[in-house]
Amino acid sequence: MTTPQTEPLRALVTNIQGFSTEDGPGIRTTVFFKGCPLACPWCHNPEGLAAKEELIFYAEKCIGCKECVKVCGHGAPVPGGPRFEECERCFKCVEACPATARRKMGEWYSVERLAAQVLRDRVYYETSGGGVTASGGEAMIWAEFLAGFFKRLKAEGIHTALDTSGVVGGERLKAVLEHTDLALVDLKIMDPERHRAVIGVELSPILAHIREIDDSGTAMLIRVPVVPGYTDDPANISAMAEFARTLEHLQLIDLLPYHRMAEPKYRHLGKKYSVPDLKPPSAEAMESIKQVFTAAGIKAVIAGKD
Repeated sequence: MTTPQTEPLRALVTNIQGFSTEDGPGIRTTVFFKGCPLACPWCHNPEGLAAKEELIFYAEKCIGCKECVKVCGHGAPVPGGPRFEECERCFKCVEACPATARRKMGEWYSVERLAAQVLRDRVYYETSGGGVTASGGEAMIWAEFLAGFFKRLKAEGIHTALDTSGVVGGERLKAVLEHTDLALVDLKIMDPERHRAVIGVELSPILAHIREIDDSGTAMLIRVPVVPGYTDDPANISAMAEFARTLEHLQLIDLLPYHRMAEPKYRHLGKKYSVPDLKPPSAEAMESIKQVFTAAGIKAVIAGKD
């Protein structure tokens, strides 16, 4: 049996990625928490959207042995396939599969168990100026857990970073920020109506929560996914620059060019990739966007280049 989601100070994690260098300073461990209220069409981590354990199926690994069928009363359906709605998420098929074609996505952690795991790499954090980053999904839907987790890490002298969409604020955000050294905040679309239509949530609370982070004195990076046709139009970028200029503790803008590496994940989850024709932005387009922020007096970098 899995741990109930309502049990205090437990959180559902999709991945613990060591030796990460893209989610804050130095060598880091990035913990990807499961569950996100946003609906970005280009999402790079679709396995982190649902706040529940899920079945993942890698068709290319399946050897057709039917061991999964023997332990499943529903014929071992696959995500997106016939009768998959009958899946009880018992994950017996995962245990029975000798080829690891079936996997469970999502594992429950306590604060102590997760802290013990990330602290194994303490030496790398200390020698590189790194630490631990909480990402997702949206890590802040597990705010109570995250506050306890970060508090535990700070007691060990570990640098902590929160990667968030800004969708959660108020007292829950304040409790996490008390133990947070750096906030990495996503900003995507500045027009409220387009934000609601594309991202699926209201923009104004996100902007308010970003200001809460700034008012707390926490160092901040804003991460902008540059997605052609969605976030890259000049008016949107200019509006971001104007907003960014008002933040006292903003250190830089991190421009993240869209890529297609997540596309296979959708297939494994039995989900449709909603932007199949989308192409990455050109190097020239990325430089042009960078210059908008630079001209506004804001330091900006292009991920993977600068």
